[in-house]
Amino acid sequence: MIGYTQMRNILQTNWYVDDFIRKMIGRTYNREMQQFVSELGNIKSVFAVDEFVEKMKGVPAGLYGTSYTFKRAFSENTLYGYAEQIMAYAGIPAGQMFYFPLLEHGISYGQRYDRERYNIRHSYIFQGRYKAQGWKRIKNHKKAYYIGPYIHYADPIYSKTEEDEIKKKLGKTVLLFLPHSTEYANVNFDMECILEKYLKRSGDSVDTVMVCVFWKDLTKELIKSVDRARFKLVTAGFKLDPLFVKRLKSILQLSDKIIYTSLSSSIGYSFYLKKDIIVDIPEEVTGKTSYIARYEKELMKYFSMETQCSYEQQYRYIDRYWGLSEIRKPAYIRKIYEQNRYDIIRQLGF
Repeated sequence: MIGYTQMRNILQTNWYVDDFIRKMIGRTYNREMQQFVSELGNIKSVFAVDEFVEKMKGVPAGLYGTSYTFKRAFSENTLYGYAEQIMAYAGIPAGQMFYFPLLEHGISYGQRYDRERYNIRHSYIFQGRYKAQGWKRIKNHKKAYYIGPYIHYADPIYSKTEEDEIKKKLGKTVLLFLPHSTEYANVNFDMECILEKYLKRSGDSVDTVMVCVFWKDLTKELIKSVDRARFKLVTAGFKLDPLFVKRLKSILQLSDKIIYTSLSSSIGYSFYLKKDIIVDIPEEVTGKTSYIARYEKELMKYFSMETQCSYEQQYRYIDRYWGLSEIRKPAYIRKIYEQNRYDIIRQLGF
């Protein structure tokens, strides 16, 4: 019997076949999920956490125990709204996503490539150039492109006037950007402890403390347990909602200082948006011998409260992974889309 990995590799040999099979298997699921996501798109406020929790009751059940993704060959490009915003920036219709190179969502440190994650038979878009060498070592790889922090290409959910009005009400703002759970694992956090530790060490005073909570962790139980007078909860929403990145950009822009207690792709976004960043990952995490602990320690070196690093050193670090110097113009984005579309059609999906 053919296993899942073997079947996946067979399907990925042809882009058209891969997409057709996935679309047929997930036809009902995709339709239900699209309807659900469309309804979430009516939530324009990052502060509407109660409304969001209520809406999330209607999320369709996962298909065959898989995570929440649209079942298409290009499903990675339907996460967090990044691809749709980048395509809009370049004037490419959202309906042409089938031909757009795949975006690496998140930041994966180092040059190791997980074959379960990357479809090397399709072109990829990364943020920073750090994976260039490793990508080229893979046999029969397709092209790789680098376009800088995805947040650059997204419009915020609020207009400049709306943002200024909200910011005036919030005053001096600290944002706690919490670690988040996934469909397969849960995390625990104590926002009171995080805030008190920061205030004690910094001697700072703030008008508003915002707490960004990921969709998986935003539950009625959490909301009931939070002192809403002290903490203003915000959320970017559900991972398949195209407005996710737009809400995220507004959340970051409304903040003066942002505290991280774990690795997050938004760290590079916050730096790009010129925010004051503090990374405070617990020693019990950075002290581990895991592969990722190395990069957590590295992050602390550059952005802990005690860091001795200069802005220039921080910039070089962020530039390596998020590609601050790789930002592209619309014409370049259209060019790589057209090249990828041409290759798919000319090679009949192979």
